[in-house]
Amino acid sequence: MSIINAQVGFDFRYFYLLGKCGVFFVAAYEFGKHGLDLSRINILIYIATVVACLSVIGLFMSGGISAGERYNFDQDSFSAVGLAINYSAVFLLMLFAAIRGVGLGAFIAFIASMTSACIVVFTASRGAIIAAGVSALLLSIINYRRVSGCQAVIIFLGSIFVYVGTPLKNQLQYVFKRFTYSEGQLGGFSSGRDTILANYYHSWMDTARSVMFGIADYDVGHYPHNIVIEILIRFGAFGAGLSFLFLLLFALDFYRNRCEIISSSLGQLLCVLFFYSLVLSMFNSSLEQNFILFFSVGGLAGLFDANASGDIKDVKSPHCSRVV
Repeated sequence: MSIINAQVGFDFRYFYLLGKCGVFFVAAYEFGKHGLDLSRINILIYIATVVACLSVIGLFMSGGISAGERYNFDQDSFSAVGLAINYSAVFLLMLFAAIRGVGLGAFIAFIASMTSACIVVFTASRGAIIAAGVSALLLSIINYRRVSGCQAVIIFLGSIFVYVGTPLKNQLQYVFKRFTYSEGQLGGFSSGRDTILANYYHSWMDTARSVMFGIADYDVGHYPHNIVIEILIRFGAFGAGLSFLFLLLFALDFYRNRCEIISSSLGQLLCVLFFYSLVLSMFNSSLEQNFILFFSVGGLAGLFDANASGDIKDVKSPHCSRVV
């Protein structure tokens, strides 16, 4: 429908992102259908994640930028939003490994989750912070029976140390300002959502055809930072209706398979990532940029098929009341 509407911005980067979404969907489908043993992940992966996070934080510090600013290296091809999205996903993956794992690997995964969370806060990206925060809360609620008293103490003390012993305290104050300021007050640190949305709204309401099938002057490089509004503007009421139908069928499939998926380690991880990407898409990214959404949907689709043939590998309990 984008091509039919002669929408612009379809350069190499757009098709790269679209292809990336397709690859992530297919790869995740295979993982979901054939299984992925998360317990066999090498501890070196957790250590490498910690090193990578500390390297990014060191890059911030070496740039001479102190807490209380938005860490952004756009001039060097680093994007604050891009870093926030990637490392908020890393934060959830490592937190999942810390909660579900045991021993030294779980402890190192917890350190990796804390360092990646610091990167997200340093970028001051509101959408990524909200998505990561509510998804971490969901993950904790699902796994509350698995969190021991020792793990809770370590998480609490670790959070206090990061807050008091690092520049994070001042940075959190700046993040709070970004949540309370208006778009106009944010100046150069705003993506201009209000202006973009206002321009597209007038174009969308211009004709009955645009309302039904989407606008013709949409530029994929200037998106409204909300997937619901983007679908409605790009593809109109017709496209939004098809999207809602797909979401409804997907939800029904999930409901039929909920016990086995939630009690599967991979299924639970994919559910958290799906929830994260859905929340994130309300504040950041365009449809093609949200590859984590395609990954989680593909993985869950694979699990649906695996469960239909009784092949989910790591189901812990067949009863909903006893999952996790």
